[in-house]
Amino acid sequence: MKITFTDSTGDNGVSTLADVFHKIDTDFHNTGADFLKLGVDFIKLTDGANSGDLNQNILKVGDDFLKIDGDLHNMGDHFVALGLDIIKIGELSHLKVVDQVFLKFGDDLLKVGDNLHAVSDDFLKISLDFAQLGDTSEVIKLDQAFLKFADDFIKLDNDFLKLDSSLHTLGQDFLKIDDALHLKLEPAPVPIPEDRGFTLEHPLSLHQVLQAYHDFLHL
Repeated sequence: MKITFTDSTGDNGVSTLADVFHKIDTDFHNTGADFLKLGVDFIKLTDGANSGDLNQNILKVGDDFLKIDGDLHNMGDHFVALGLDIIKIGELSHLKVVDQVFLKFGDDLLKVGDNLHAVSDDFLKISLDFAQLGDTSEVIKLDQAFLKFADDFIKLDNDFLKLDSSLHTLGQDFLKIDDALHLKLEPAPVPIPEDRGFTLEHPLSLHQVLQAYHDFLHL
């Protein structure tokens, strides 16, 4: 079965769940690569270069933050798109237990998307901070620069904590989908009269079912 939904981003008007998952996978790859570049450029800030080189390195770090801002914003968009599609699945379901967990999981994805957008905005703000630092002929002391923009880094840290919490909730509710599907899709135990020597408290094994059938044929 292939489920197709209207794409809120307007990419040809149509998207599939597989497409959204592929986009999210690409987002993680791009973000990881840009974080690695940010780490390398941060190291260059402390290599003892002259002020001219230092300013250029600061501008590179600012550009790295800007690229990560774009990566995280795209990822947030795709988590929101996935959340909306999952909610539609829940609304189409006729299984009350299943639709509730899908609706909750969809809400979790929307929350993760919102938190990714918040972290993205933080990276954008810090990229502008570094651009301001690098666009000067003055000698820059990094410790003073970080103190000057400390509030932006503190907000980034707080938003990362919110993102981590929402991802934790997302993981927990994903496991509930598996539990709900097993609960609704597993066949109910075969009812056997109490006077046949079986109880109804536990699901019957295949051996018990065959034995009951054998006893029935020999009544």
